[in-house]
Amino acid sequence: MGNVDEGPRHAERSVRAGWPGMRDKRVVVTGGSRGLGEGIVRLLLAEGAQVATCARGKAGLAALDASLPGEERARLLTEDLDVTEPGRLEDFVTASAKRFGTLDGVVACVGGSRGGGFEQTDAADWAAT
Repeated sequence: MGNVDEGPRHAERSVRAGWPGMRDKRVVVTGGSRGLGEGIVRLLLAEGAQVATCARGKAGLAALDASLPGEERARLLTEDLDVTEPGRLEDFVTASAKRFGTLDGVVACVGGSRGGGFEQTDAADWAAT
């Protein structure tokens, strides 16, 4: 049985990694201090989006903020909160819209290390719920 690295080389793909079309979009991401949520926050910021994120711990949010270049940090809003507490997420989304303007989307990273996933929804759908 051969090693997969011993096979023929494939041509390099010239597809840019990222989330094209996100420049200047305004997005809320829950659970953004680690794991999948953090990755989504970093990708959105790298693509030029304005991002509001929340998580249950100040330390993770502070570490995220400190690790970003100044230009990305300026487009990030963070708040430590538990989205399961009644009204907290709604208040955060409202505060995010006040800072950035009308939101373009909400990405809810559900469950994190407890085996959850994520759900992306349009901001209009969020307002309707």
